[in-house]
Amino acid sequence: MLESLKSFIAKNKLIASNQQLLLACSGGIDSMVLANLLLKLEQPFAIAHINHGLRNEESDGDADFVRNYCQQQGITFHSTQLNLAYLEETGGNMQSVARDERYAIFEDLCQTHGYVQIATAHHLDDNIETVVHRFFRGTGLKGMTGIPVLRDRIIRPLLFATKKEIIAYANLNEIAYREDSSNTKNKYTRNFLRNQIIPEIAKHYPQLNKRLSASIQNFEGEFALLQHLMEQKKSQLLHITDDLIVIQKDAIQTLLKIPFFLFKLLEEYGFSKTQCENILSAWDDTSKQVLAPDYSLTVERDSLIIKKRDNKKFAPLQIDAFPFSLKLNSDIVLEMKLIPNTGISFSDYLAIFDKSKLCDTLTIDVWNEGDAFKPLGMEGKSQKIKDFLVHVKHPSHAKKECLVLRSGEEIAWVIPYRISEDFKVTENTQELVIVNLNQDVGVR
Repeated sequence: MLESLKSFIAKNKLIASNQQLLLACSGGIDSMVLANLLLKLEQPFAIAHINHGLRNEESDGDADFVRNYCQQQGITFHSTQLNLAYLEETGGNMQSVARDERYAIFEDLCQTHGYVQIATAHHLDDNIETVVHRFFRGTGLKGMTGIPVLRDRIIRPLLFATKKEIIAYANLNEIAYREDSSNTKNKYTRNFLRNQIIPEIAKHYPQLNKRLSASIQNFEGEFALLQHLMEQKKSQLLHITDDLIVIQKDAIQTLLKIPFFLFKLLEEYGFSKTQCENILSAWDDTSKQVLAPDYSLTVERDSLIIKKRDNKKFAPLQIDAFPFSLKLNSDIVLEMKLIPNTGISFSDYLAIFDKSKLCDTLTIDVWNEGDAFKPLGMEGKSQKIKDFLVHVKHPSHAKKECLVLRSGEEIAWVIPYRISEDFKVTENTQELVIVNLNQDVGVR
């Protein structure tokens, strides 16, 4: 395992020499094995442990276990206590919120203490689980490339290893670790895939991990090739000036026989596939305008004109009917749908509202100074949005651009963080407005 790790790190150029890492460590087998391996590599690192407060004494025991380990090994230890238990009762997206909180904390620690990279203990089984999860939810080629080995300052040195190999290494080296009882609960979609679906598939497809790993590598290669070819096309088709991007209609007319092409052409400017379909539908509708978070596109007689938007003058978006979609940024699409309340799993959605409590016309807009709402889980207490954004560690430079969902004069949701107590689902709710948001992988 150690030699394989050295080879994987060298191949992917993951760790800068003598630069201290921050290891995200839950106390579970994956992160404890990675800690052991980093010690053997004599790689300087500190440990960050997040106590989500979801399993009471068990969570506290995890924190104590990791703290004691760090004391024994002389490793700098950072611990943060969160309280996300209210999400299990109120229908919040537990995994999404917990992931966002974790990465915000890790980033703050890096900024404060000078850690260069954040290491997580994702492994090959996690990668396969992620790809299967994305496939069932609907994804493109990029989604099928799986968990990135390196993204910004986040590295995943164990992505080459299977869970079986990690367990064998832990047993051979007598590595102590904690068992997370929530991993056996199938109420979370990922656990259901991990514990039931993938093992069942593996019975019929020997060497499933090896085969899917090879497929993921193929997807990575094909996606890289697609990106390369699209960059060549963009250099030919996009005429960029200081403040405008111009695409001549006749230059792409034949390529529009493949509707997906327009999306790949405009994707980097924040336009969604749905918006690109709307552009095609309005191909001859001169002056038709489509808005992305940072850019606007206007359909002219002979061209498409893309212009950088001034986000300080965000134009309110009115929601008159469902389904509704909005591209929040280049990676994230918000999708809202209306469905009956038939006992869905709340953990599958970013936000859920009682339809009867919402006005007929909803608006997405930036928040204003002095705006307040009643964050779900605070027992009806009102909080200014300015203070709430500080609490959730929303980037300071982007606070003014944070969007809210307004129902009449009331704020129903601070996007993408938390809905208002006044619009929550109860046992009497008959219709739901559900919100999906593209998700990243979590920390193990």
